[in-house]
Amino acid sequence: MSEGDFGLHAFAWGLLLFCTAILLLQIVPKLIDLSRVFLDWWSFRVGEHDLQRNSSSRSDAYRRLLSSRSGRIVYVLIIFVISVGLGKVSLMLALFFAAAGFCLPMALRIRRKLTHRLTMEQALPEAMTRLATLLSAGQPLHQAIVDLPERVNPVLAPCFSQLRADLKIGIGLSDALTRQERRLELDEFVAFASCVRVGLLSGGTLSPSIERLAGDMRKRINLRMKLRVLTVQARGQAWIMAALPALILLALSIVDPSGFQFLVQTTAGRTALSIAISMNLTGALWVRRLSQSKWV
Repeated sequence: MSEGDFGLHAFAWGLLLFCTAILLLQIVPKLIDLSRVFLDWWSFRVGEHDLQRNSSSRSDAYRRLLSSRSGRIVYVLIIFVISVGLGKVSLMLALFFAAAGFCLPMALRIRRKLTHRLTMEQALPEAMTRLATLLSAGQPLHQAIVDLPERVNPVLAPCFSQLRADLKIGIGLSDALTRQERRLELDEFVAFASCVRVGLLSGGTLSPSIERLAGDMRKRINLRMKLRVLTVQARGQAWIMAALPALILLALSIVDPSGFQFLVQTTAGRTALSIAISMNLTGALWVRRLSQSKWV
């Protein structure tokens, strides 16, 4: 190997290590969350009521299939049989189908959680407005919170019902709010609980403060929605960039098997393939990160 080839080879591997380090820093937290979701799904700890709550008519059959242990076993067997059949045509196609089949339930579960969280964020300002109205009418804070579950959006009713149950068994309001913060892990509820605590400590009127906080939350939610609309092209581009290597490899394994074998069986092919995939995924994550904002 000449000195020029050695330098080029070292540069390629250095670039690969750099891209891999960036990828690990970006995706390790997401991989940990995905592993928790996968273990939760695989160990059959998700109950039927958890998956079928607030389900749409178009996905009822799929949710019912995944909500029972026997349904999940049947689903895994179907994915396995189809993957074995596709393996006779193309190994890459079989691996791609198996990965997509096992990732689909996790993706649906994550999407359901995100949708539920977004619904709670949008319903919380209205619940705070109703609480401020009860306080303005002269009700004490504890009594207003006890009456709140029947007056709020159904998606927030369990949250305030748990808060009411904590108050009825003798837990202080500040401690009950802290317990509910840990259950929800919702930034907007943390802000609401902090506002109530400050009002309890200062002894002032809570109604104007809660009204202002609800208005600020509405403005923040509207700004977040506008940001998502303005960055939809960048986020779509990031998804396309992330899926492009797998799709190209899949097409190459079918159209040009010899070229695919060169990429996966030779040292030069594996090096080029690793660098291309790493740089592509790094670019996709970078574009997605730029389209997000920590201020809204």
